[in-house]
Amino acid sequence: VAGATGVHAVGIFPPRTPIGALRWRPIGPPVTTLQASEPATCRRKCSNLDCTCMTAVAPADVLAAVLQPPEIKPGG
Repeated sequence: VAGATGVHAVGIFPPRTPIGALRWRPIGPPVTTLQASEPATCRRKCSNLDCTCMTAVAPADVLAAVLQPPEIKPGG
C-alpha cells in the first residue's frame, strides 16, 4: 500500500522464487527491495526463527535503504 500511494517502501525478501521480491515486492515508484546476495545462503527449509537468508541482509543495508529513498525519474 505504501509504494502504491507514493510513500517509500522497503521490502526484505529471501532469494527463493515463490516467496521472493520478484513476486511480492511493493509496487509503486518509491520502492526498494533487499535480499541476500547469495541464494546459497537460503536453506531449502527455513524456519521463521532461524532464517539464514533473511539474517544475511545486513542491518546497515536496511537502514541505508530506509534513509535513502530511490530517485524517481520523470516519466517512469
